[in-house]
Order: sequence, then structure tokens, then C-alpha cells
Amino acid sequence: MKQKRFLEKKATFPQITMEFITIVILLLSCLPYFYRIDSLPIQLWDESRVSMNALCMYYNGDWGMTYFFDEPDMWNTKPPLLIWLQVFFMKILGPKELAIRLPSALAAVGANALLFWTARKIYGNNLSGIIAVFILVTSPLFVNIHGVRTGDYESLLLFLVCCFVVFSFFCSIEYRKGQIRQAHRYLYISSLALSLAVLTKGVQPLIIAPAVLAFVLSYGGAKRILKDKHLYFAFLLFVLIAGAWYFGREIKSAGYLQAISETELGGRFFDSDSLVNRKQAHFYLTYLWNEYPWGTAIFGGSFLFAILCRRKTSRQFALYLAFCIVFYLSILSMATTKIWWYMLPILPLMGLIIAGIGVPITHRLKKIYSPSSVSSISLFLVVLFFAIPFANIMKNIKNNEFELFYQAQDDFGNYLRRLTKTEDAQEVLTNPMILVYGEDHYSRAHLNFYLLQLQKKGVKIRYKEREELQSGDFICVAEQWVQEYVEAHYRCEMVGEEGKNMKFLRILERNE
Repeated sequence: MKQKRFLEKKATFPQITMEFITIVILLLSCLPYFYRIDSLPIQLWDESRVSMNALCMYYNGDWGMTYFFDEPDMWNTKPPLLIWLQVFFMKILGPKELAIRLPSALAAVGANALLFWTARKIYGNNLSGIIAVFILVTSPLFVNIHGVRTGDYESLLLFLVCCFVVFSFFCSIEYRKGQIRQAHRYLYISSLALSLAVLTKGVQPLIIAPAVLAFVLSYGGAKRILKDKHLYFAFLLFVLIAGAWYFGREIKSAGYLQAISETELGGRFFDSDSLVNRKQAHFYLTYLWNEYPWGTAIFGGSFLFAILCRRKTSRQFALYLAFCIVFYLSILSMATTKIWWYMLPILPLMGLIIAGIGVPITHRLKKIYSPSSVSSISLFLVVLFFAIPFANIMKNIKNNEFELFYQAQDDFGNYLRRLTKTEDAQEVLTNPMILVYGEDHYSRAHLNFYLLQLQKKGVKIRYKEREELQSGDFICVAEQWVQEYVEAHYRCEMVGEEGKNMKFLRILERNE
């Protein structure tokens, strides 16, 4: 008897070892989410606005209203879930880039956990779970500025939309099997996920909801589901959570709902505030193929395999995800404004379809090797396959090789960031207090996060146009063409340099 127990214990040891190795690999997969996450200053686009909303909330303590400086923000009308999380971390860490970006990184970790759990549950093996995770981790679209590397909406939105899509699928399965209590649990989780997604980025997550609802009703049984009172309780939960913010904000700041209708309900769908964002209907498919060709090709092959698979659940899951992806991209493609980060929520769904390839690989390995060796060999194959894409992602992070990276903007940001960290106000004043910025007003938005902090210290930074400089002005310039203009039209002396492009100049007089 003792010998039998010993053998049983010894037989499970490789399994325990492989589970431990799997956990280690999953933890390492999160490295691109956190490595040097605060190395860059606040970036343009949504992070610049969201960080200002969060900083204003941090200073004024009003969690029921988003502000831009001292005024209620009617330009960024999105709900404040991301902003609340950023303020929470500011309370712990202070007003830093790390506090702004931690919610994005943690949401990505949540997405990893969800993908692994889902793929393992659907396909029945760890290999599929790890594949799903690394498809997301090695995606240059996601591990990028405006993805997980900055304090933008997309990472949190991706996680919550994925939760909504996945748990809705499991809800339909339980309804189909007649496991009503279990179906209710998934139903309420889905409702909560969609509610939080709306509190993250307003209308955008609702785009995919009709596709999800159509599948759940058709696969789970429309008659049974529509007669279930818990469906309406779940809908009421969604209305209460999402509606509480919208109507509460309207009460505090009249005109908010009107601003919503102009910006989110119509706004960028029927028009675009930039000619750059007016693109053809096939933009998303073209962009996905150009930026992610091998992933797109593997996705297509995996989808074909999935729909031919004998496992009914795997086949239905792949068809469901493909339906959601096609529906979501179709609606996005109808809009006038098309921007690549709008399609980020489909990446984990694509990854879950690709993860199905783990089933035939595992099946084939079991025919060749002993069961105890299959797990270790499959893990080795995954590491081997994703090693180069993972290394490229880490290289991009180390060298700041991102699509939206603009060195001159970051030189200004790094300069102001240094000033905010300088405790002595008198020492701050020894630096140039005039920024000569060549771009338009919106392109300075990423500097407001630092300007407000300096303002709270009693330090005021001014902007000046390059044509308005006067004798005695102590300025800093970063853009090459602005430097050339200043040096051509003014007699000035070089006082110092900072970063890769920034120069500190003292204006002596205008050239005649």
C-alpha cells in the first residue's frame, strides 16, 4: 500500500512541475506590459487628455465630474472608469506616469489570465492557453503606444469586451444544456463586463453587443432565454450601472448628454475631425494584413481548421468569435473616422481562434511521445515559435520604437517632467520658462499634465510663437525646423542642451 501511494505521488510530480513551468511562462509573458512602462513621458492622443482629467480629479477630489483644468470637460465625454483607476493609483504613487499606465498594464494581465483560462476550458489543454496569451503579448498593435504601453482606453476596453464576449458564449452553452443556474452566473458576469466596458469608453463596446446577443439567443434557445426573468434583471443591472454615470453627470453639468450625442452617437461615425483619419472601407483589413501578416495568415488557417474540427464546442466557439469579429469590423468600416486602435478589441478573439491549433498539435504529440513528455515538448515548441516575436517586442520597448513616437514632443515632455521632480522652486526657475513650440495647440496636449503640476508649485511655463520672441527671452526649442527659424531670424546664444534635440537659447536681438 505504501509503495502504491509512493508511485502515485511520483507519477504526479511531472504534472506539478509542468504546471509550475506554465505559471512561470505566463508570468514572463506579462513582462512587456510592465518593463520600462514609465520610461516615456505622457504621450499625445487620449493619454494626454485622460491624464489631465485624472490629475484634475486628483487635485479637486470631485469623483463625479471630469475636468480639464478648472472647467468641466465637455470635449472628452467618455465615462471615467479608467480615470478613477488612475486617480486611485495616484493616491498611492503620486501624480506620475506609472500611476497613469498601471491600469492598462493590469488590464492586460487580466486579459492574459482570461485568455489562458478560456482556451484551456474550450480546447482542453494548456498549450492552447499559452498560444492565446502569446498571440496577444507579441502583437505589435497591442504592445504599443495607445495600446498597453500608455494610459489610453484600449487595454482596459480590450479586457472588458473580451470578458463580455467569452462569458456570453459560456452563458449560451449552459442555457443549451439546461444548466440554468450556471447560465445565470455567466449572464450576470457578462452584464457586469459590458457595463464596465461602457464606463470605460462609452458607445464603442456596444458595437459588438448585437452580434453577441444574436448568437446567445440562437444557440442557447431564444424561447427559453426570452422567458427567463434573469435576462431582464441582467439588463436592468447594465442600465443601472451605465445609466448612473450618464444621468448623474447630466445633473451635475447640464448639456453633457447633448455633448454625448454630438461626439459619440454621431460625431466621428458620420464625420472626421482630421483628413488623415478619413480612410477607405477596407482600411482595417489592409492595416491588419500589413502590420500583422503572419498572425493574420495563421488566423485564417486556424479558423478553417476550427470549422472542420470534430469537436462541436470548438467549432461553435470559432464560428461565434468569427461572427463577432466580422460584425465589429463591418460597423467600424462604415464609419467615416477610421483609426487602427479602434480594432484592438478583436485581437484576443483572433488569438482564441488561433489557439485551437493546440488541439491537433497535442493530439499528434501524444501519438509520438509518452504522455509525460507531451506537456514539456509542447511548451518547448511554443517558446521556440514565439521567441523571435517576443524578442522583437522587448527590443521595441527598450528602444522606444513605436509607431506614434515623436522625439521632439518627448523632449519637451521629459524636460517638463524633470522640472516637476525638482523640489526647489528656485532651482526650477533657473531653467527656461518659455517653450517655443512649432505645432498647433492640440499637439501640445501631452504637456498639460506637467504644466498643471508646476502651476500647483507656483511655476508658470509660457508658450510663445517663434515670430513673437523678444530680446532677453530664455527659451527652449526642440523641433529642428523651429530651431532653424529662430537661428535665422534672431541673434541668440546657446545656453545648454537636453535630450536628443532640445536646445536652451537666450534671445539677444532680432536680425534686421
